[in-house]
Amino acid sequence: MIKTLRKSLRAKFTLLLLLVGLLPLAVGSLFSLVLSTGKGILATSAILFLVTLMGVVLLSYWIGRAVTQPIRTLVTATERVARGDLSEEIQFESKDELGILATSFNEMVGGLRQREEFRSLNEELTELVITDGLTGLYNHRYFQDRLAEEMQRSVRTNKPFSLLFCDLDYFKSFNDLHGHHLGDKALKKIAQVIKSTKRVMDIAARYGGEEFAIILPETDGPEAKKVAERLRREMEQVEFETRQPGKHQLTVSIGIAVYPQDSVTKEELLERADLMMYYAKCLGRNQVHLYEEARGTVSQVTRDYVLKDSLFMNSLQFMASMVEEKDHYTHRHAELVTGYAVVTAQSMGLSKAEIYHVGLAALLHDLGKIGISDEILTKKGPLSIDEIARLRSYPLIGAEILKRSTNFKQVLPMVLHHRERYDGQGYPGQLKGEAIPMGARIIGVVDAYYAMLSARPYRLAMTKDEAIAELRRCAGTQFDPQVVEAFIHSLESSSNFPSLKDLSFFSTQDR
Repeated sequence: MIKTLRKSLRAKFTLLLLLVGLLPLAVGSLFSLVLSTGKGILATSAILFLVTLMGVVLLSYWIGRAVTQPIRTLVTATERVARGDLSEEIQFESKDELGILATSFNEMVGGLRQREEFRSLNEELTELVITDGLTGLYNHRYFQDRLAEEMQRSVRTNKPFSLLFCDLDYFKSFNDLHGHHLGDKALKKIAQVIKSTKRVMDIAARYGGEEFAIILPETDGPEAKKVAERLRREMEQVEFETRQPGKHQLTVSIGIAVYPQDSVTKEELLERADLMMYYAKCLGRNQVHLYEEARGTVSQVTRDYVLKDSLFMNSLQFMASMVEEKDHYTHRHAELVTGYAVVTAQSMGLSKAEIYHVGLAALLHDLGKIGISDEILTKKGPLSIDEIARLRSYPLIGAEILKRSTNFKQVLPMVLHHRERYDGQGYPGQLKGEAIPMGARIIGVVDAYYAMLSARPYRLAMTKDEAIAELRRCAGTQFDPQVVEAFIHSLESSSNFPSLKDLSFFSTQDR
């Protein structure tokens, strides 16, 4: 086709040159005619000359335009494609060689456009595969792949990199109190903070739940700690939407491990960064800790304790869930009573060890109901005298179960006596006033409050204000007045209640 195009262009240029060459001949002929003829003939010849000249000029212009205009169009289109613009095609009506060339050009552009669409679609699919759907950060699987790649690159370049493990403090409680919708919105906001704080070369991922992991290429421990501290400070400034009036702050605990100085295997590097994150929580949360700096403090014994404590808490939560399976009216009752009891104990100035034991007792306060028949627990009508006596035996049953383990020495009295009354009219021991363990008095108030908020077959649920009014009415008779006021103050002033997971913090303090 190119050869044919060249022949066509050569023919058109030859014709143009021929016409231009005829112009001097026409002028010479006219001059000779003027010399040999009279004035009339001269005028006629002049007119013929002008007509001929105009025809030659117009024909030359037409031929030039017919040749150069399509070429200009092709050049412009080629430049547009070179810039990446594949949106338009050349519109030629001609069926000559230039028309064929334009058709081939359009087919080429169409092919490029299709390839670009496939490439764009492939990029979108790849992005979906490697991205966490909620936060927009990389997902867990992609993070694992990039971590392995970064380890290989570190070996090739002989440069270290750091791994940050970030876990939100008290986020489970935030989720429970304000709902998963606001919890998801908080996670999205946190992801934006991470994106805006991290460096361009850093790789941030949602590791799972409220945990995030960040790879810092070519970064040693001290520099990684600066990056982590910047992220921690930024998190302190962020306000999150809640169900209650006002805003809420969330903090983050961050652990750091460095490759290859802290570990040469991926599994151990992840484990040590995670251990440092837990270590930050144990020391009060909202902190950054580097494995190299804490190496002498965090021993294998500490790590074993962490694992054992985690299993211990999971076992307790399982025991509490067994009770809730028997009585569907108490769904999440133990978990919520635990959170309220812990924050009340904090507001009353109890030590961290005491708070921990109050939390465990609150979690297990209904454990004895395992020994009560379903017919009694779920009966919709009034209980008989024998059924009431049987139901009131559940604190004794719970205490008997806890006696079998030395881990519950401080917890057992609170579980046993949480149904005592301040005036001595409770059960099972008819203890009165200060003789009732403080933890039992706290659990008694919180347990009653949450029970009043829950509907039963024989009564409707109370509102929050009605339940608070009832607590105050019974202060001094059924409940310890100081505990009632401490609980109400905590309820009205705080929106952040520790969850079951957070009890592990108190377990490592003052013991």
